[in-house]
Amino acid sequence: MGKGAIVYFSMGGNTEFVAGLIQRITGFDLINIKPMKELRYKGFLKVFIGGKMALFGETPEIKDLEKDINGYDTIIIGTPVWAGRPNPYVNTFVSKYDLKGKKVALFACCAGDPNKTFDILKGKIKGNVTSTIFFKEALKNKNLGIEEKIKEWVKSII
Repeated sequence: MGKGAIVYFSMGGNTEFVAGLIQRITGFDLINIKPMKELRYKGFLKVFIGGKMALFGETPEIKDLEKDINGYDTIIIGTPVWAGRPNPYVNTFVSKYDLKGKKVALFACCAGDPNKTFDILKGKIKGNVTSTIFFKEALKNKNLGIEEKIKEWVKSII
């Protein structure tokens, strides 16, 4: 098994929760994508503005990652689904960093259908995506076999 990293963005905690479970199972490094500027809105307006950013495929600035991803063979990317699409900060990550030659897997946390999110990310990553998985309302459903689902999925990655 090569060296791996889990690169993710989380606002509501679901994606961070799943990333932590994947880290515990794989031993991969966790790398949190951090916005250069936090969304300064609260409540519904924050969700509305974030959804608009996702809908239009915006790529807001992110801080440099805490670790150099060039040293990793496998990258697992985690995103919440916003307005049926990848999170804008994850869009920035896949646009900014070269994932060529790496094994890439995707996971999404959502309340609805993640397929468009996966299609968009696969299009941006261009051929490296080996596997996808999604979790509906992960924190609310954390006792419904999520860890077992991750263990099975990880077998297809490493």
